[in-house]
Amino acid sequence: MNRLTLFSDIAGRVALDTRGNPRVTAAAIAVATDTVSEIQSKLPSALPKWGKCNLSDAERVIDLLTSHAVSVGIFSINKDTAAWHQFAEDSKTLQRAFVAKLSPPAGWAKPTNLLTFCLLGGACAIAMGHGLRNARPGIVDNNGLQMIECSVVCDSDISGEENLEVFQSFWQKRRAPTSRLAELGFELSYKTVRVATEQEEPLLLLADYAAGIAHASLLPSPGRLPLPLSHGQANELIAHLKQTGRVAIKNTEFNISFDEIFGQVMELARGHAAF
Repeated sequence: MNRLTLFSDIAGRVALDTRGNPRVTAAAIAVATDTVSEIQSKLPSALPKWGKCNLSDAERVIDLLTSHAVSVGIFSINKDTAAWHQFAEDSKTLQRAFVAKLSPPAGWAKPTNLLTFCLLGGACAIAMGHGLRNARPGIVDNNGLQMIECSVVCDSDISGEENLEVFQSFWQKRRAPTSRLAELGFELSYKTVRVATEQEEPLLLLADYAAGIAHASLLPSPGRLPLPLSHGQANELIAHLKQTGRVAIKNTEFNISFDEIFGQVMELARGHAAF
């Protein structure tokens, strides 16, 4: 069976505030699971986090990605939109209804938590979709479909058991339809979706850098928070990664509504607020 592990992290501020730099960017790195230890052994010693790196550090990470990553998925969102501000207002409505009914606050319904779920899940879905094209041939099932087992590790931006459970449920909804995968020649199964620290999973550093470099490449001006690389330097590194055919980038505006996510639950919350 062909086994892939995805490592995902976020660059930028996942916050309600849209002043300065409202962009947030997530990256997911897909690698063959049986190469994880080998890639870890090639990480430069004492490699700093993205926020404290220099150009040489970033170049080493890009070299590792071009040599060992099956795919790199980038998902960047500009949240300076009317939809984001409405999203924040709808969150208050839903949370008030939950608190009135169940007492504890519904932390997973905070807009920043939902945006985190969306970013990580989106980057992983992009990396997996792109990675299937680059995955090495593996075992096929009785129908002639290549069998792919996927594990997902996200940086610990998500905390709390309830929040993790909700994130995992969101990830399940992001799976491509079985029929579509079969058309492409794959049978995909999911082993685990979990969060970890970079001490526990060092390859999260690769996702940290990929998210940061992509983030800087999409920002002609970094705003109030300086970045370790210039826009031009980040663009050159991303261009080098693109030459390998291993990276897929989605750059979009925030346009999600609470009704899309929660449906009738949101209608009930509004009804509760009316009384």
